Amino acid sequence: MAGQRVLVVGPLEGRRWRSITGLSSTLADELARSGLEVSTAAAPWWNPPSMLDGARARWWRQPGIEDARAGGFDVVHLTDHALGHHSAGFAGKARVVVTCNDVMPFTLPGYHRTVRERVVKQAFLRRSLAGLRRTDQVIAVSEFTAREAIELLDLPPRLVTVVPNMVRRAFRPMERPEAEKVLAAAGVVLPIGPRVLSVGHAGPYKNLEFLIRVMAQPGLREATLVRVGRLTEHQRALATDQRVAERIMYAAGVSDEALAALYSASDVLAQPSRAEGFGMPVVEAMTCGLPVVVSDGGALPEVAGDAAIVVPLGGNMAVERFAEALEALLFDSAVRRSYCQQGLARASLFRPELVVPRIVSIYEDANR
Repeated sequence: MAGQRVLVVGPLEGRRWRSITGLSSTLADELARSGLEVSTAAAPWWNPPSMLDGARARWWRQPGIEDARAGGFDVVHLTDHALGHHSAGFAGKARVVVTCNDVMPFTLPGYHRTVRERVVKQAFLRRSLAGLRRTDQVIAVSEFTAREAIELLDLPPRLVTVVPNMVRRAFRPMERPEAEKVLAAAGVVLPIGPRVLSVGHAGPYKNLEFLIRVMAQPGLREATLVRVGRLTEHQRALATDQRVAERIMYAAGVSDEALAALYSASDVLAQPSRAEGFGMPVVEAMTCGLPVVVSDGGALPEVAGDAAIVVPLGGNMAVERFAEALEALLFDSAVRRSYCQQGLARASLFRPELVVPRIVSIYEDANR
């Protein structure tokens, strides 16, 4: 595809989770590294705050957007399904590819905190998802997401190709002294003792109430929960009730370098989500040599493969089983060493060198 031009369109800053912004910039950087001519732009998703911000910024006047609408690009890649409504604006001027990260707001019961939130957010997101039917190709980040998107949106299976997210180059294994030095420079000092890492926002599907109860189990009472991300008021109250609050350390807003250091300086990653469209922290942790315990929610078993301990959420003993899995990785050196090695091997599948050619192949197919 040498000589062809690609416009990577990500979300306006602050209007999607940090992970989407990071994935957008990584995609653009890696496509350029592979030899493609790449430009970037940002666009609003379909809700009043984002559209208002976009209008104030006159997002449509960005050179890349104007050029694409004039036919100056071969491919326009919208990096999140919540940008799908923009596909119509580029139709006939470029081939349009959209990444679908998940459709869980429609398929996962309890995804939203309130009925009002569900009704409002689904109403706006429905417009964006409808745009996926008008694209030339949809990239689903997992088989789980592909199945859900095809069923929910009645997409032709030929329109959807599964390509996993790629891990950013900032994530690498560090020896613990090096990692703690990086963290100290960022103002983060971790406590002595076992460290259970949790990365992500505090939305209902992340299942952090479950994790708090896990941390209250007898075998983990000496462990600290290191949270990259905040907890809600309800979650903090639960942590107090479970006598876990004093063993939670917060490290929000860290850079990729500091996050990589947190992975390297921790002892295990806990990802108990009720579902995930992909589960990027799992891959980041494995890339840094950190063993992982995940739930069986959504794409997590698919992404982790045999390189993590997978704990089913069903049944009355799920909290105890998850705690036992964490304990095994914290206190059994042989088990820990095995999962560290398996994780590093698994993470290699998500390196840009393997993922980017698959995306370029989709661009080529879209241009035929």
